[in-house]
Amino acid sequence: MRALKEFKYLFIDLDRWAYALRLPVICIPLVLFIYVQTWSILSYRLARAVHLIEWRWLRWLLYLPAFILRKVSEVITSNTISEKAKVGPGFYIGHTGAIVVGSGTVAGVNFSIRQSVTLGGGSEYGSAHPTIGNNVVLGAGAVVIGGVNVGSNVLIGANAVVTKDIQDFARAVGAPAEVINLKGSYGIVNRNFWHRDLSSYSNFKGS
Repeated sequence: MRALKEFKYLFIDLDRWAYALRLPVICIPLVLFIYVQTWSILSYRLARAVHLIEWRWLRWLLYLPAFILRKVSEVITSNTISEKAKVGPGFYIGHTGAIVVGSGTVAGVNFSIRQSVTLGGGSEYGSAHPTIGNNVVLGAGAVVIGGVNVGSNVLIGANAVVTKDIQDFARAVGAPAEVINLKGSYGIVNRNFWHRDLSSYSNFKGS
């Protein structure tokens, strides 16, 4: 059941591009031919679905094609998104290239990132990875490192380095990142069609 939800989340992800182009829901697959960054979303969701399959024999059967697709996507887009990362519906990549989302990362709905964003742990932080709230936007080159908690409706500026918790509705910039105001994130829109799925998603740690 959890694996099947990833396919629905994929449609919600892709619809952020389709809705911006004023395309109807039925035309959602077209964005895969228009925006190369959606290939990273596709390969992540498929790999994530395989990772969540409860039947071990089926998981291993589908692992190789999912792995190959993900590696081809990584070569083309230069993005690496672990299938063990948990990202809610409405995942959006504004511009592709040099994006790394580590295995322990957890993010809520409408997670938006730009090029050269890194979310991960590292030797100093052990296995700890960031937990991101809903409606969060990370600017180009932003780094969120270690087991920090970033609240909901947050905007992290370009090239910011986040090493401590960020409160809800904050805008943070700099290295290390500091909150400059509480005006929150911006520019996140969804079709009303998906609001029930978005509101019912629970941003919690899990496999």
